[in-house]
Amino acid sequence: MTWVSPVPLLCHPSVKLVGRTIPETKLDLLSRTVTANGHANTWTYNYVPSTGCPAVLRTCVSSIIDPLSDEIDFTYADFYSYQTNCGAYLPYLTAKQIKDKSSGSLILTKTETTDYANSIGPVLPIRLTTTWNQTNQVSKVETDYDSFSVSGISGLTFSATNPIARREYDWGTGAPGNLLG
Repeated sequence: MTWVSPVPLLCHPSVKLVGRTIPETKLDLLSRTVTANGHANTWTYNYVPSTGCPAVLRTCVSSIIDPLSDEIDFTYADFYSYQTNCGAYLPYLTAKQIKDKSSGSLILTKTETTDYANSIGPVLPIRLTTTWNQTNQVSKVETDYDSFSVSGISGLTFSATNPIARREYDWGTGAPGNLLG
C-alpha cells in the first residue's frame, strides 16, 4: 500500500503509486485488497478529471469506497502556494463527505469543510466546520497564525505557520454554537 501526497506528484515527473508509474493518461480506477484472517477486503479509489486540479496531476481522488460499500467523497480547490519548490497552484482538501450504506442506500452522515487563507504566504487552514448531517449538528474550529513583514517587500505579509490563537465553537443546530471557554 502506497500513499502519495499531491506535492511530489507535481514536482517529480515519475512517481510510483501502487507499484506502477503514473501514466500520462487518466487513471480511471485503483483498488487495494487486504487479506486478514483469511478474509479479503477491497477498497476502491475513484479518480475523475477535475478543473479544480492542476493539469500536470491529471486526476484527483474523488471518492473512496470501503469493503462495506460506505463512501468518502473529497472536494479539492487550487491555491497558490508561495513556499513550494514547484511555484504552482496545488490542490487542497476543502470538503469531505462521509456516507453510510448500512441501510442499503448511501446516506450522508458527516461533512467536514476546511477554509484556507494564503494571503500571508503559505496556504493555511483557518476554519474547520463539521456537520453531522442527520441531526444537523454543526461545530467549528478557527485558527489564527503568526504574521510578519519583511523589510524591502511592501504589500505582503508572511507567516511561519505558527498558530497563535484557536477558537472552538460548541455544537449547534444548523449553525455552530457558542464559543467554548
